[in-house]
Amino acid sequence: MTDVNRLPVLVSLHHVGFQFANGETLLEDLNLSIDHTPTGIVGRNGMGKSVLARLLAGVLLPSSGVIKSSARIAYIPQTIALLPGQTVAQVSGCAPILAALERLTKGQALPEDLELIDDRWDLAERLRQALDGAGLPEIDPNHPAEQLSGGQLARVALIGALLYAPQLLILDEPTNHLDSTGRDWLLATLGAWRGALVVVSHDRHLLN
Repeated sequence: MTDVNRLPVLVSLHHVGFQFANGETLLEDLNLSIDHTPTGIVGRNGMGKSVLARLLAGVLLPSSGVIKSSARIAYIPQTIALLPGQTVAQVSGCAPILAALERLTKGQALPEDLELIDDRWDLAERLRQALDGAGLPEIDPNHPAEQLSGGQLARVALIGALLYAPQLLILDEPTNHLDSTGRDWLLATLGAWRGALVVVSHDRHLLN
């Protein structure tokens, strides 16, 4: 008999192992399934929490075993690595669509722009609303990302992830760079989130 209350599996790990290049084994024969149940990854530093998050997100490949995923995933690391000259739009992942919308407005659309935009015609407005709601009203999409604080970058990255409308959101230590206002915003944002969630954190308040 089928259990009708069982949630569908989004990501599953089957006998997964992970080794560093020097041969050090971090994970071995790990079996794990992630569904829509909010999940916290906890443990001492150096035990592989961040590596596990990256494996779940598909950012890393396992050294052994199989990882199966049926979900659209957004992953945000502990620290946002910036490239020279990046903008807020690029950090949020919105830059390609915003550029396509601008080309359409100017009558310079490329053949692939309509497919790229899909149903996200209001992305510029939603990004603006999200930045305002995150307490970043002074920041616009063209703002140089290198001028942002760590907490501001974290908020921009999460905004971009949510605008991507993932089925599974994976956050690695999301409160690390946030002040009290940023933490309140994060808690409220995750409280309203209805997708699947995996959080790596030492923050007991966030985990609770």
